[in-house]
Amino acid sequence: MALARRDLSSTGVVLTIERIAAGGDGVARTSDGRVVFVPATAPGDRVRVVETRDGGRWARAEVRELVAASPQRRDAPCSLAGHCGGCQLQHLGYPDQLDAKSSIIGDALRRIGGREVADPTVEPSTEEFRYRQVMSYSLRRLPRRRVVAGLHERLRPGRIVDLDDQCLLPEPAISDVWSRLRGVWGPGASRLPRGRELRLTLRAIGEEVVLFVDGGVEGGDPSGLVAEVDGLRALWGRREEGNWIHLAGDAAVTASSFGERLRIAPGAFSQ
Repeated sequence: MALARRDLSSTGVVLTIERIAAGGDGVARTSDGRVVFVPATAPGDRVRVVETRDGGRWARAEVRELVAASPQRRDAPCSLAGHCGGCQLQHLGYPDQLDAKSSIIGDALRRIGGREVADPTVEPSTEEFRYRQVMSYSLRRLPRRRVVAGLHERLRPGRIVDLDDQCLLPEPAISDVWSRLRGVWGPGASRLPRGRELRLTLRAIGEEVVLFVDGGVEGGDPSGLVAEVDGLRALWGRREEGNWIHLAGDAAVTASSFGERLRIAPGAFSQ
């Protein structure tokens, strides 16, 4: 049963957010028990919402008014948090983010895994921001040699939020190399491998970064970029699902992890 027709008007309906679901949406229930997912909300928020998608026994909705704010809510430190899809929980205090993640993991273990377990303890990071050793950005070439490169929008994931160094997620080494790279990749990002859309993954190795370009391995000036961008140690590329090809810089890069030296291979992930 969908929300009543009056609930789809500009006035909407007031709901109370109960918890955070996997993916970061707040979860509320209508008077008849229907589950409603509401992005950018906190447990305890009372919000006026309008439905954006009818899923039958569930719905998605958008906030039209914050009627009463939860004590867990804060102003997101990043000015792009409501627009960019890179973060879903910045509007929660950090301890409340950890509680939400604990609840999400516990729910998955019980509901999907069939295990009768309590919510686990989520260990906090030593740094709330600037902690990610790996960041993947989407780059799209537009007409007239324009480029947009960053993370996808929250509500319109087909669009890209153009980002320089304002993102609070990556380690400083990644943020610095990303900003320098943007400054020298040329009109239309012509110094990167060709391709209308590229996926650029930057991985921090100490104070240096390795760049993996997914989607195009021909053209550009990889050697020039590695030589010119301070902190960029190597560049690899591949076309679609083919093999990775070393394009410039050090072909073999290793990093220390828990006392072991590990070779950084294209496509591998650690955090």
